[in-house]
Amino acid sequence: MPSATPFDTAGLVDALHRIAHEAGAVFGNAPTREFYFLSQDGAGDALEHLSSVTLGQTSASLAATPRDYVKLSTITHEFFHTWNIVAIHPAGYNALSYRAPERTPGLWIGEGITLHYADVLPRRAGLIDTSASRLAHFTNLVQRYFGSPASMSVSPERASLAFGDAPRTNADAMASYYLQGELLGNVIDAMVRDSTGGRRGLDDIMRALYDRSQAPAYTGYTSREFETTTNAVCSCRLDALFANVVRGTTPIDVSPVAARLGFRLVLDSMPVIDSAGRPAADVRLSIDFGDESGALSLVLPNPATPWARAGLRTGDQLVSLNGVTVHSTREMQQALSSLHPGDEVPVEVRRNGQATRITVAVTGYSRPRVRFVDVANVTAGQRARRLDWAAGR
Repeated sequence: MPSATPFDTAGLVDALHRIAHEAGAVFGNAPTREFYFLSQDGAGDALEHLSSVTLGQTSASLAATPRDYVKLSTITHEFFHTWNIVAIHPAGYNALSYRAPERTPGLWIGEGITLHYADVLPRRAGLIDTSASRLAHFTNLVQRYFGSPASMSVSPERASLAFGDAPRTNADAMASYYLQGELLGNVIDAMVRDSTGGRRGLDDIMRALYDRSQAPAYTGYTSREFETTTNAVCSCRLDALFANVVRGTTPIDVSPVAARLGFRLVLDSMPVIDSAGRPAADVRLSIDFGDESGALSLVLPNPATPWARAGLRTGDQLVSLNGVTVHSTREMQQALSSLHPGDEVPVEVRRNGQATRITVAVTGYSRPRVRFVDVANVTAGQRARRLDWAAGR
């Protein structure tokens, strides 16, 4: 941009080289001879292509935090898609067409497992300092999972199939196949490592899938083929995991990850407080951005909120909140930010074309708290595995 902030361009290029090296080490080779990182100042988000990635990265943020964890993870995520979703892809997905993408139950693999590598590859490359520890990241993942009733009750395959749907028309769309897939990437890696004495892991599954994708007749993998490949690499049977968790409604069990590192999970809850240390108002209410009508359609992702208990429903079109007419998400957030536990809040919505007024008694709330603590007797082997795991290996 005309007002671009000078930053360490050589440092950025060095980071790209390191990330590319680590991704190449997983797969052995790349599906394209040349690859372009297109970095746009003043923009946000990112998108992968066949042999390039477009990245929104402001020069000011690159100057302030050249090795920011979020930026490096975003770069790695989009670059890793060169293999996992472009070269390796679910059957029927990525076909060049003017039609909407074909539904696939495998987005938890293409997106969620890619998120797993977005976390570990910068660590392997030596780009992440100890302030962003892997244990802290994993703890946050598990905490978010326990705080998402939809992600815990909707299978990763059903969540994947809901891609593109609005929560008001398909409740499965409230589950996150990104979150589910990243957790499952950690769990599958731990289970394969345990079964093979540490000789194999998720890297070997991804390389096997990539090797398959290079066959001339390759048209993508099915969910069953991903399971078969996983079992072949593991030399074990993970049928129960796929049947009960990936396709069923059993919550993801992260104990395989914790156990091999000498940890046990402690799950409880804690009250959410504001910056002044007072109980925070439960304002877990959001907008369905998939509603193309322009209406502010509400999404209530958690049935335990006072909004849901009062009778508001996902799909209700918000008209006013606490006496203030609301026209945008920003105005809704401003109205919510002024609330406190104990407030009685009138909410006007349109439901099935009819005006409805509901009074919500705002309360405080608690969130899940996850901790990983040492087991009674941590072995030398577990401590050694912790060091490797913290480094992304």
